[in-house]
Amino acid sequence: MKKISNILFMAATIGLLAVSATSCKKKKDESPKALLSGKWKMTQAGYDDNNNNVMEASEVMSMGDSITLSMAFGGDGSGTMIVGFLGTDISQPFSWSLTNGDKTLHIKTPASAYTTASESDVAINTLTSSDLIIRDTSDLSAAGYASWTVFKKQ
Repeated sequence: MKKISNILFMAATIGLLAVSATSCKKKKDESPKALLSGKWKMTQAGYDDNNNNVMEASEVMSMGDSITLSMAFGGDGSGTMIVGFLGTDISQPFSWSLTNGDKTLHIKTPASAYTTASESDVAINTLTSSDLIIRDTSDLSAAGYASWTVFKKQ
């Protein structure tokens, strides 16, 4: 009888372990920082020609293969921007952070042989696991047009 109760106890213990191990699935991190982390390739760019703060189809152009822009966001706030032009890639490190309740992307680039040091803030219009649309409202001209950059996750 003791042997049967030991076997039942072991079976119950194994069953409980199996159920607890399969029911503890790790929840995927859907935070803006986690969604942004990874490599993104620019697919479209647009300028708000009529200054109505709407990205309209007539204001957006698709990017070809002769000029490319990729941005890799590390989970630790580091990043690398790669600009490709006619088969030549130029890489630029940067640091990034999210501000304004994770609605603004702050990018800081150090001085290099190609650029001077700079800091900029861009609004995050859309951020999903596959799409990123940022909106820059810095003064691009006397009218201060906004521009959009559309990225796809690689």
